[in-house]
Amino acid sequence: MRKTYFSTRVYKNTLREIFNDSISHTLLLFSRSKHFAFHTQVLEKRSNESRRKKSLHLIVKERFQLNDHYAGSAVQEANALLKSQKELQKMYIENKEIQLTSVKKKMKSTKRHLTILLKIKQSFVNGSPKFNQTAREQQIGHFFVVKFKFRTDIYYHAYQFEHDYLDSQIAFFKRKLGRLDFRLDRLQKQIRSLKNNSNSVVFGTKKLFKAQHTKENYQYDHQQWRKDWERSRYNQMTISGRKDAKVGNFVFCYIPETRELHFTTPDGTKIDIENLVFPYGQEQVNHAIETQMSCKNKKKYGKPIAWSVEDHGDYYIFKCIVYVPENPHKNHSRADGLLGLDLNVDHIAWSNIMQKVN
Repeated sequence: MRKTYFSTRVYKNTLREIFNDSISHTLLLFSRSKHFAFHTQVLEKRSNESRRKKSLHLIVKERFQLNDHYAGSAVQEANALLKSQKELQKMYIENKEIQLTSVKKKMKSTKRHLTILLKIKQSFVNGSPKFNQTAREQQIGHFFVVKFKFRTDIYYHAYQFEHDYLDSQIAFFKRKLGRLDFRLDRLQKQIRSLKNNSNSVVFGTKKLFKAQHTKENYQYDHQQWRKDWERSRYNQMTISGRKDAKVGNFVFCYIPETRELHFTTPDGTKIDIENLVFPYGQEQVNHAIETQMSCKNKKKYGKPIAWSVEDHGDYYIFKCIVYVPENPHKNHSRADGLLGLDLNVDHIAWSNIMQKVN
């Protein structure tokens, strides 16, 4: 199980200018390489053919002038995103199929009600009213009644029942059937589209992309939108770890004793981050790195340690992603009951569901 630990804020004004420029350039280069790797695979999937003779890793490495570690991480991030899109596609298809089943069930019920009403209407036209024994519409003596769940409507003569109730109900169910038929056709087209098409991804979020036309401050200041858009697209990178590396990663090196982080950017700049603290996981990060450093057979027992960098405008956040063993004594049994907790701003709500006792 992987767990991520966040560092404290590293403000840009505390770093050398060359460090800030190099980190910004690295984030831009890494993000563009990841975007390229992802869109290349999407286009290949849509066309069902590959137009490249080299591996995607080598193409990214040569195109963006990255070393093996940066290029491999970019391709790995693109592959992970592509995999998540496939899983989302399966989930969307399952949801649409459930909705399709529900619509078909409603259409069947609607057609049944409509058929009953049309038969009753035809019997009135023929001059001899007839009712289905299981229908809620019945004739009792000289009166016509309609039994609902919580009420019963009474009509005092055939003309009133036919025109006030039957005609309006027949028109209602026909309209409902038309809406359900439209909904059914739309769901079937959506399912076909999900199965046959490979959707791409808007890096930087669709919400921010649409905001250039919907938000007033962006409509009158397109440069500001472009600045925020590029910041959202190129603001982070994740370098995957390697279990055969001395500290679990060939790019980032964290020293637990001095709490210093060192890494080299693609342009050759050596970045030194001093006093990098993890307020909610310092011991876990130190333990993971020290265990990896002391491991003698790293290829067999080593654990990779991934690092992530995020640009938040005035400061950076560094994330350390380590492997944490799951608790073998975790109890998943519900035989004795469950305890539910709801944490709110001003109070805590809880419920205790005990085992049923006969």
